[in-house]
Amino acid sequence: MNRTTLAVLLLATGLIGCEEVISPTDPEQPEPPATDDQVPASLVGTWQYTGNNFLEVIIGNLGEYLSGEGVADSTVAEIVQESITDEVVTTRMVLSADGSYTDLEGNSGTWKAVSDRITLTFQGDIPVTMRYEISTDRLTLITSVASITQALTPEQGDAELAAIAALLLKGLDDLRVYFVRVET
Repeated sequence: MNRTTLAVLLLATGLIGCEEVISPTDPEQPEPPATDDQVPASLVGTWQYTGNNFLEVIIGNLGEYLSGEGVADSTVAEIVQESITDEVVTTRMVLSADGSYTDLEGNSGTWKAVSDRITLTFQGDIPVTMRYEISTDRLTLITSVASITQALTPEQGDAELAAIAALLLKGLDDLRVYFVRVET
């Protein structure tokens, strides 16, 4: 297996197996200006991951790429199956009224929201801002594919990684991660 094929597999595994797809803050998703109400009550609670809009697309793009590289279809299916973990199905996050964030994987940090933007700051990481949509008991976190590819431009990092991300995310405008409220 060549280096590019390995890189595609590693990136796909990371995108498929993560509970939230988060991109660096970019001009398309600027961090909202500070206000007094940065912890909206509508977002406070425990949220259970229910799905996303990108898993099937990434799997399809990965399978297409690997088949083009001469990887046998049975091996492609095995690789994709191994990429999907039970962790994705059981992920929960807690957005507390005091502005703290925790999840089942042991990550913690802070959060704030203004207008339709939420900013999460994980301990030891830079703040990440993304759009969100909320109804009574449904939350959708939205990251534009443009912000992901912009963060991976050759000026910002590895050109090969940027090309792989573009391949895997082909056909998507944004990445949406869906949650349902399980506790308030």
